[in-house]
Amino acid sequence: MEKWTPPAEWPVRSRKDAAALLCAPGQPFEMEMVEIDGVATRVWKNAAPSLAALAELGRSHGDAEFLIFADERVTYANWYRAVAALAVELQHMGVSKGDRVSLAMRNLPEWPVIFFAAASIGAI
Repeated sequence: MEKWTPPAEWPVRSRKDAAALLCAPGQPFEMEMVEIDGVATRVWKNAAPSLAALAELGRSHGDAEFLIFADERVTYANWYRAVAALAVELQHMGVSKGDRVSLAMRNLPEWPVIFFAAASIGAI
């Protein structure tokens, strides 16, 4: 197999240089040290406070494509609606905060729906 060579006009950066740019103060992936259970831990300063909040942020992207699988396209809006509908269904089934939900399936478009639906109601 022939080694891929990027076009000359590409701004090629090392992983270390890219991380330094993206994680620098004031950047979207800025890092900071916080104490978690007595352990100093490096975390993203601007991270969503929960997976439910991350789902809400995803919702703001509307009709942009969220997921592509073979010929299937899923928008952020459709993904969010599926997450919300399944979260309600899980609650009707008696699943609540702290309950354990098992997700055993292949890496298919339904996976993030199930994962975020369970997380958004506080299930583990």
